[in-house]
Amino acid sequence: MARPNIILITVDGMRWNGLGSMGNPDIRTPNLDALAAHGLSFTHAAAHRVQTPANRATSFSDTFGTSALPMLGCLRQAGYQTGAVGTVGSTGDDFDQLVQTGGDESNDAYRQWCTAELAALQAHPERESPSLDLTTWIGNQAVRFCQSADEPFLLWAGFTTQTDTPSAWKNMYAPGALQLPDGAPTADEELLRKRLAAHYGAISHMDRQIGRLLATLTARGRTNNVFIFTATQGIYLGDHGLYEDEPGLLYDAIVRVPLIIGGLLGQRKGERDNALVSVLDFPATMLDALNISTTEHHDSLSLLPQMRLAGQPHRKALTIDGEDTMRAIRTARYKWITDKSSNTEYLFDLQTDPSERNNLSNTRQALPIRKMLAGLL
Repeated sequence: MARPNIILITVDGMRWNGLGSMGNPDIRTPNLDALAAHGLSFTHAAAHRVQTPANRATSFSDTFGTSALPMLGCLRQAGYQTGAVGTVGSTGDDFDQLVQTGGDESNDAYRQWCTAELAALQAHPERESPSLDLTTWIGNQAVRFCQSADEPFLLWAGFTTQTDTPSAWKNMYAPGALQLPDGAPTADEELLRKRLAAHYGAISHMDRQIGRLLATLTARGRTNNVFIFTATQGIYLGDHGLYEDEPGLLYDAIVRVPLIIGGLLGQRKGERDNALVSVLDFPATMLDALNISTTEHHDSLSLLPQMRLAGQPHRKALTIDGEDTMRAIRTARYKWITDKSSNTEYLFDLQTDPSERNNLSNTRQALPIRKMLAGLL
């Protein structure tokens, strides 16, 4: 059987439950919900690294660990054409085709396109002002790649929710009708509701572009595809008094991310799985599914057994790196956060305290829990 195309869709700044398919009653994400209906949704997936925008590279290896680049080499050797579009932070050497935004202007195709569009408008003022919407531009680049690439191919389309969304999408949701996150501050409720509405609008706008991509593949008869949707990290929406990418602890609001995988032979479909997984597990899973062997998985573990049969052994613990010297160890029940720069630590029982408000680090029960967590690494 021919090897499938691999379509990897990531978004910078989206929490694990920012989807209709994950039980969010307010947001409308019909295309991502359709992928979830034909795939497996992991409810306890964690980001590999959490950083503020100033320090974030969002490269393939930063997002998916040190096994990601060897995976690209394996796919190329297996005949895959590779491409990356959008907020992907690549150097240009990792992919056969690269159309990205961010970083140096000489490598920023989006900024170059905006400059050309504005110059054309200045030369021909009778023209209608162009829409410089980043999300639509990324969708356009993804569609073009899928139209022209030779099969099999790997496409990484990197979106972001932290961009200037067109007003039609920004105003899509009525702020007063939205449910606020647990523990959100009431002092700035009006501002929080506006931010939440704009955030949901950005997600729905991205969802529309994903729908365009799916329609293009169908129209071209390219139906042998594996889809992976995830986020590079979550986002604060008033949790613990924090907003968007403000520096803070490695709370679940910014650590837990969506992860949907669909299109693999024999996999479970339309289900949610609460296994503890990492976005690092994507490279090993793909190579395992394609029967491509490599010894360079490092921190990546294949999810394929779990995707075919629930309850298979997987991770007991994982680590998440934060800014500077901050690090977290997480199990299904506990999270231990340490910050060597300030010599502080936090310990949360996620079973009894899912909002992470009761720091147990100075209690009697902390010592055996810390020893247990350290022994899992």
